[in-house]
Amino acid sequence: MRNAKKRKGKAFTGAVIVGFTMLYLISMLLSTWLVKRKYDEDYMRNLNVCASSIQNIIQEEARSQGWKWDELTENQTNYLKMVLSNIYSFNSADQYQMISGAIYNPYGKLEVKSQNVIGETWLSDGESERRYLYYNLSDYLTDDQIKELAKYQATLYEGEWPVPYLVFAKAEQEHWGLASITIYKIEWKKEGEEGEISPDLPEQFRNYSVSAGEDGSSYRICDSEVDWKWENPTVDSGTERINMEFMGKVADFPGMQFGIRSWERWQEDEYLQNFPEKIEGQLWMAGLNSVMLNMDAEYPFVLSDMVFPVYFSDDDPAGSLVLRTTAHPWLAAMDYMKMVYLGGFLFLILCMAVVVRLMNKTYEKERRLEEMRRDFTNAIAHELKTPLSVIRGFAENLKENTVAEKRNYYLEKIVEQTEEMDQMVGKMCDISKLDSEQLVLQKETVDVLELVKGQEKKIQELIENLNLDVEYRVRSPFVVEGDPYYLGKAFFNLLSNAAEYNRRDGMIEILMDEECISIENTGASIPEEKLKFIGNMFYSGNQSRSRQAKHHGLGLYLTRRILELHHLDLRIENAEDGVRVTVFRE
Repeated sequence: MRNAKKRKGKAFTGAVIVGFTMLYLISMLLSTWLVKRKYDEDYMRNLNVCASSIQNIIQEEARSQGWKWDELTENQTNYLKMVLSNIYSFNSADQYQMISGAIYNPYGKLEVKSQNVIGETWLSDGESERRYLYYNLSDYLTDDQIKELAKYQATLYEGEWPVPYLVFAKAEQEHWGLASITIYKIEWKKEGEEGEISPDLPEQFRNYSVSAGEDGSSYRICDSEVDWKWENPTVDSGTERINMEFMGKVADFPGMQFGIRSWERWQEDEYLQNFPEKIEGQLWMAGLNSVMLNMDAEYPFVLSDMVFPVYFSDDDPAGSLVLRTTAHPWLAAMDYMKMVYLGGFLFLILCMAVVVRLMNKTYEKERRLEEMRRDFTNAIAHELKTPLSVIRGFAENLKENTVAEKRNYYLEKIVEQTEEMDQMVGKMCDISKLDSEQLVLQKETVDVLELVKGQEKKIQELIENLNLDVEYRVRSPFVVEGDPYYLGKAFFNLLSNAAEYNRRDGMIEILMDEECISIENTGASIPEEKLKFIGNMFYSGNQSRSRQAKHHGLGLYLTRRILELHHLDLRIENAEDGVRVTVFRE
C-alpha cells in the first residue's frame, strides 16, 4: 500500500511538471507570436518612413538646385551618397533589422547604393555651391583597413564624451580625391584644471574646445598622438590638400550604432550588398506609392524589396529608390520577452512547488490516516479480544453449570466486561466524531474554573476513597471560546487520571491564570523515555501506576484532539512530587 501511494505521488508530480511546462511553453509561444506580429508591422513602417524621408530630402535639394537626371554631376551623386549613408537616421530600426538602399536613374542604371563612406560637406571661399566630399571606403581601403576603422567607430558608439578620438581626412584639391585618413588619440583637460598643453600638439588642436558632461563643462585638448593613419599611394605628396574633420565619427558604417556585430552582419549579407548595376525597364510604376518585388527564397528572413519614385522636377522622369531589408522579428520578439520568460519561469517553478507541496502533504496526510486506521483497527481487535474471551469463558461456565454457587460471580464479571467494552466503544465513537470534518463545535464562552469544578464532582467518590486533597490556586480566570460538552470530557479525563494515578492520602493541586491551567498530582513519575508516547492512541504506559485494572490509552488521546480543535495545547511533564499536565493557548 505504501509503495502504491509513493508511485501515485511520483506519477502526480511528473504530471504536474509536464502540465505546467506545457502551459508555460504554449503561453510564452503565443505571447512571443503576438509581439512578433508587432515587430513585423514596425519593420514595414520603418521602411516607409525611411523612404519618405529620403524622398523628401533628395527632392527638396534637387528642385532647389534644378537637378536633371540626364545632367547628374559627380557632386550631386555624392549628395545622394551622403543621404544613403545616413539611412539608419531616418527610421527606428533596431539590431534585428538591417536596411540598405539604392538609387537608380529613370533608365534603370545604378547611381549610388548604401556603403561604408567617409566625408563631409565643404563650402570653399568664393564658391556658392556646396561640395559634397563623400568617398566609398571600398574604393580606397582594403577590407582589413575598413575593419580597423570599424573598430574605432565601435568605441565611439560606447557613449564616452568627450570622444577619445578625433578623425582628420584630407582631400586633394586637383581632383577632389581622398588623400589620407588620420585618427588621433586625444587627451582632454577640463577648463580650469591644472595641466600643461603639450608643445607637440598639432596646430589644429590648440584652440579646440568642446562642452561635455551634465554641467556643460568646457574641455580642451592637452595632448594627442596618431593612433592610426592611411595614405593614398596614388596621390603625390606635394599635391595641395584640404582638411576634413569628423569629431566623434570615424566614418558612416551602416548598423554600427547597434554594435560592431550588427555592422558585420550587414557587411556579410549578400542580399543587402548586391544591388544589380542595371535593371531592364523602369522600376517605378506611376500612380503607386511603392512596388513590392518578389522575395528571393535564398533569404528566408527578407521582408521584401520596396521601390519608391524619386522626382527631380515635375517635367523630369522619375528615378527609383529601392530599399532592401532583412529582419528577424522572432529574435526581436524573444529579446523583448526575455524578462517575461524569466518571470514566467520563476512563477512556473513557484506554482509547481506549491502544487506539488500541497499534493505531497495531501498524500502524506492520507498515508498517515491510512496507517492510523490500520493501527486503530488492529488495536480495537486486540483490546476487544480480552473482554470477549473473559465473557466467553464465564458464559461457558454458566452453560455447563458446574459450580452453581458462582453463578452471581460469573454474571457480575460478564457485566463488568461489557461495561468496560461499552466505555471503550464510547471513547472510540467520540474519537471518530472528532476526526470527522462534519463535526460542528458549539462556540460559547467557557469559564474553565467552573468547568473543572463541575467535572471534579463526577469523580468525588474516587477522591473520597483515596482521601485526596484537592487544592485550587487561581491567580486570574482562564476563559476560552469553545464547546463546553467536549471541553468537559477533556478536563474530566485529566482530573480522573490525576486521581487514578495518585497515591492514597495524596493531593491534587490546580493552578490557573489567564493563559493556562495546570493539574498536578502526587503520584509516581513517568519514565522520561515514555513521556513522548503519552497521549498516543492505545498507549497506556505503566499499568502499575493506576488503581484501575485496565487503561486503553484512549482518554489522553481524546483529550489532546479536543484541545487541538479548541486551539489549545497540552504539555505533560514530571513535577517534583508527581506528574503535571498543563493546558495553555497555542
